[in-house]
Amino acid sequence: MLTRILVCSLALVGGCFSYAPVQSSVAPIGGQVRVHLTDGGYNRMERSREWLSEQYLVGQLVARDTAGSILLELMSEKLPSRQSVEKPLHERITLAREDIRGLEYGKVNTARTTGAILTLAAASYVVFAFARKTLGPAADHP
Repeated sequence: MLTRILVCSLALVGGCFSYAPVQSSVAPIGGQVRVHLTDGGYNRMERSREWLSEQYLVGQLVARDTAGSILLELMSEKLPSRQSVEKPLHERITLAREDIRGLEYGKVNTARTTGAILTLAAASYVVFAFARKTLGPAADHP
């Protein structure tokens, strides 16, 4: 049970991420970014990637040039049959300036992360208190 709570808490805390618009010229290399594609960029990407279901890509910014092109490492892809399931990808793609509608830099949202941790701690306390009350003192020892 403790393992399940830890896994759920890590998943919840991992979702405490927010994005803010940024110019590609100042986005930090190595940071996580969400790239919104133009219609033309989406059409070019969709032809070679049947899994592309949104008009944006999320990945790590690897490099950029003065012409406005960026090199992006995609970290995962959504599986076509199950939109909530992702599989590791680690594919690097180059996006030309004309394919990019906008760029957002991802960062951990400390307020949401703190709230999630406190909520999980309270929920864990309630679950363990209930288990101890229901099962007696033996619930403390496996």
